[in-house]
Amino acid sequence: MKRIHRPPQALKQELPRALLLERLARAQDHKLVVLLAPSGYGKTTLLAQFARTSPQKVLWLSLQEDDADPAMLRHSMALALSSLELGLDPSSPLRLLAQALNTIPDNLRLILDGVQHLGGEAGRELDSFIDALSEGHQVLLSTYMDPPIRLARHLAQGTALLLGPDQLSFTPQETELYLQARHYAGNALHAHQTLQGWAAGLALISSEASLHYAPEDLILESLDTLPSALRKHLPQAAVLDVWSEEMAAATGIPLPEGWLDEVRKLGLPLTPLGAGRHLPHHLMTQTLERELKKNPELYRTLHTRAARKHQEQEENLRALQHFLKAGEHREAVQLAERLIEGYSQRAELLLIRQVLQDFPLEVLSDTLKAQLAIAWIETGNGKAGAELLRSVEHLQTPQVLYHLGRLYSRQGRREDHVQQLKHAEHSLHAYPRDIRLHWLKSHALMNLGEVQEALQSAQQAHTLALFQQAPVEVGLSLYIIANCQEQLALLSEAQQTLRQALLHFETLKMPARTITILNDLAHLHLRKQEYEEARKLLERALPIARVERNSFLAVLLETLGEIHLALQDLSGGMDHLQEALQHSQDTGQTSLEVRIRLTLAESLCIAGRPREAAQHLAFCTPPPEKFSDMHRFVEGLLAFQQGESREAQRLFETLIGQDTVHALRAESHLAELERQQGQLDSAALNALKRHLQNHPEQHQLRRDHHLGLLLHNKTLAFESSALQKPVLKIFTLGRLKVLTAAGDLHLPFAKAGELLVWLALHGRAHRDRIVDALWEGSREEKHVGYFKVAVRKLRAVLMEHHPSVLNPLPFENGQYSLSPELDVQLDALHLEHDPDFDLAGYQGDFLPAFDTEWILQHRDHLRECMVRLCLTRARNETHLTRALQAYQKALQLDPLSLPIHQEIIRLYHREGDVQLSQRAYQQYARLMREELGDHPEPYEVLLSS
Repeated sequence: MKRIHRPPQALKQELPRALLLERLARAQDHKLVVLLAPSGYGKTTLLAQFARTSPQKVLWLSLQEDDADPAMLRHSMALALSSLELGLDPSSPLRLLAQALNTIPDNLRLILDGVQHLGGEAGRELDSFIDALSEGHQVLLSTYMDPPIRLARHLAQGTALLLGPDQLSFTPQETELYLQARHYAGNALHAHQTLQGWAAGLALISSEASLHYAPEDLILESLDTLPSALRKHLPQAAVLDVWSEEMAAATGIPLPEGWLDEVRKLGLPLTPLGAGRHLPHHLMTQTLERELKKNPELYRTLHTRAARKHQEQEENLRALQHFLKAGEHREAVQLAERLIEGYSQRAELLLIRQVLQDFPLEVLSDTLKAQLAIAWIETGNGKAGAELLRSVEHLQTPQVLYHLGRLYSRQGRREDHVQQLKHAEHSLHAYPRDIRLHWLKSHALMNLGEVQEALQSAQQAHTLALFQQAPVEVGLSLYIIANCQEQLALLSEAQQTLRQALLHFETLKMPARTITILNDLAHLHLRKQEYEEARKLLERALPIARVERNSFLAVLLETLGEIHLALQDLSGGMDHLQEALQHSQDTGQTSLEVRIRLTLAESLCIAGRPREAAQHLAFCTPPPEKFSDMHRFVEGLLAFQQGESREAQRLFETLIGQDTVHALRAESHLAELERQQGQLDSAALNALKRHLQNHPEQHQLRRDHHLGLLLHNKTLAFESSALQKPVLKIFTLGRLKVLTAAGDLHLPFAKAGELLVWLALHGRAHRDRIVDALWEGSREEKHVGYFKVAVRKLRAVLMEHHPSVLNPLPFENGQYSLSPELDVQLDALHLEHDPDFDLAGYQGDFLPAFDTEWILQHRDHLRECMVRLCLTRARNETHLTRALQAYQKALQLDPLSLPIHQEIIRLYHREGDVQLSQRAYQQYARLMREELGDHPEPYEVLLSS
């Protein structure tokens, strides 16, 4: 089928959506715009109008069902963008396509019409594309189903705009204009109120005179005008997901030739999909479905026939829905069993849930009930899943026994882990060669602290998996082995095993299985203070977990929060932890919820919000045994922050002597209490220093950066190294030059350099203020677009030179700034504020190659600063040569300054060099006569004045 890469042409009586077009134009700062509404709300029409009126380059792609395949989506996107000549292989991942777009000199609007056709994996590809796009580019999507991307996250970050039915509906004024254009004779206001601005409904009723019925009645009234043969058989079209002449004929529906054109002439709510295919509005399908149900035998026959047709086309999910409508539960169950066999192997739990949740439970076999229960547990409906699983525990299959055993660990209590171990060992007596039960035993042993035994059980599972040639189980066994290795502090071995497991599942093309592996790898990088590497791994895992609604999403968000806390970004860290807390509650992960709450309580203490910290702490009291040390430390921290020194000291002292990171952090806080009381001696400080240097959990130690002890003692290891910010030196006095630890930073073009200097000089600011300065008051769209290109290019080059900084040029709360993680050193600021500024550092005027008004003004200001500094130095200088050098520097900057000439004349005379003094007077006199047209005072008078 020929792909459409241009917006549809305007319809004859199309209504211009002026308000919405203006809103879309104002949304230029949103990277993502989503039109989400049922068919008939004018999504495609609006996007086409926007495409035709946009001054920015627009590329259009009409998605089709084939694009549910990620490979086909990549090919379609590459073809749509082929005119840009990016030089990428059409099969390249979409994130590489986005990175290539970030290098082009123009800003692009990419419109994807019909995103409902994408599946979960294709949605993840699209999400990676959107994430990788930088400033200036924009993606606009239309869909009548929730798009398979992380829309909630984009909305929360303020990078997306969502227009739903409420926004897309016609306003009363638009309804009136639209109906007038269609010569509608009825009451336009009544029509608007009846249909609530539904564009397709208005198109429908505008061809009819009566507004006294519900929309279904209006549909029926229109249908009754059809020829009798067509009207009689049209209800059978309700079984078609998409209407076309060919599909109706293939399903055996006896509709006359040309029936679709007859229906379209009525203005019924049909969305054109191209190639003679149309999507009926759900209201129309429901209306026809009710009529078809009046003939139960025909209803069952047609849905059965439609199901088999979809089966032939390998559209099994649609086939299943039709079998269920037909009441053909036996065939539906058989199809579900075949589908789930593949989904289960690939851990496609969301698809398992989708397949089974519409079945009446009584028609499902116990095996399928177990599958549904497991899918519910893993995708966020833990309570219902646990109840259903317990209802089929009599099956005693290895799979059921394994997941029943997993339920024990949800509370995180030691006695639960003991019961889990007993359950695993008992189950292994019945199934000694079941790999999953060995995993269960390993998990229980690990939670009980018997890690060496846990490793042996995991290795036994791995041996069984290799022997049984079970590829999925091989990968999962590797993952469990790596967990044991990490617990045994075999970090290099753990990292190697995890990467082996990750490669294994990527080769199997099973992204859902990579989620936990990516998180554990990220955590290992976090422990090594490799924050950018850890973040990149999480960015790969989070989209998969969100689409899959995986219960492990809470852990991923917790790890991301830990990264931000290690970087001393309290606000960002707590935001991610709050989201992690919500997900842990939604999925019933009580033990995880306690851990997240304790980390939140700690962060809230440091942020000076003790009341909120106390609330989280109270929820965790009494704590599970494995969190008792963490709980006691946070209690001590709360007392410490509230000034209750004795209570804080008591709690911290209970942790001393243990080999945990909380014990060391307690030791740091005790030392801080001693410092505040003037009792900290050098021996205690040196002992603390040794502990800090040798402890492997440096990322957790960095959370204590607020302690005065650590702020003021630069000899402490993690203060001088781990907390050291990367330096960005900007030289503006003379030729613009930027230095990093890696060497010269080559700016992509002049405006990017100007932007960098402006942000370094002025700090955080809204875009309008920056554009006003850099483009001298102009806010034309082309300048705003060029600004975004400059931001995009500058951010990319800063990230290249500072990979440890998460975002060197953040855009937060509508403002741009340079990251506080960077130590920005600007010579112009030193000149303004540092009385010890080295005069040799003034290599020339401020940004001499630029002529923007703000630069010219600041150039004059810095010249004045330099002149004042030179004169101050010269007047305070006791050495003649250095004083004269300072005066001469000032005179170079302000050659017409009479006071400087006069001071040089007096200085030579005061030092006894009359000849040089008189020569300087001659230059002064010439300046007075030739430049200023005045008569100089006599030499003797000047010396005596």
